[in-house]
Amino acid sequence: MQKVINKAHAKNLAKKTLMNISACMESFVKNARQKKATTLYPEDLSKVSTSWQTNYFAAERIENTLYRGLHNQI
Repeated sequence: MQKVINKAHAKNLAKKTLMNISACMESFVKNARQKKATTLYPEDLSKVSTSWQTNYFAAERIENTLYRGLHNQI
């Protein structure tokens, strides 16, 4: 699971996207636990949902956003 987040981070995806990927994987595993298909607890692994923080601020990426049709850099 950590490899998926790391690959997404390598593609310079936004924080929100990384957190959505993480939440989706965690909910999938939660559903699998309820169905007794696995005993995996992603919470026991390294922080999947906050792995973007390791290099997020160090890389000083430029976030781009569309505001009223204008492309501005934040």
